Amino acid sequence: MRPLSLDFVREPQASPVGYLLLAAGLLAAGLVLFAHLGLTGQVERYKELAANVAGPRTGQARALPVAVKSEQEALTQARQVVDHLAVPWGRLFAALEQIDEKDVALLTIAPEVQKRQIRVYAEAKNLAAMLSYHKRLEDDPVFSVVSLTEHEVQVRDPQQPVRFNITATWR
Repeated sequence: MRPLSLDFVREPQASPVGYLLLAAGLLAAGLVLFAHLGLTGQVERYKELAANVAGPRTGQARALPVAVKSEQEALTQARQVVDHLAVPWGRLFAALEQIDEKDVALLTIAPEVQKRQIRVYAEAKNLAAMLSYHKRLEDDPVFSVVSLTEHEVQVRDPQQPVRFNITATWR
């Protein structure tokens, strides 16, 4: 049997894997520090923007830097997206689907969020079907004002369907 060598005083030796892990940790710490500095700069720009927006109002308009203008454009676009997402799509689609008019086909539904309106583009087999659809939309409690904005008989089509647009304001 071989004698055991128990030396508790000897220094442990570093391995290449240990050095590699140390380098990866230092790199990660540097990346986090760089990201932190970038975010701190953005926070300062947003604070400046908020101070410009919420500052005292004078009759004199201030010229905003280009970066602030682009940030304001981004905020405007973000508000538009939020407004678009606030449209009660579930109620509107349910109301439109409840109208069972077999002679009318919906082609497009386009919202006008600022006006709280939707524009419905549709095609009907005849004028009577179009008017019936319009009447049923008017009778629906989801909509307050329903207007037939345009209609056209498709004379080149042998069946002569009617294409029409309806604007409806939701409650």
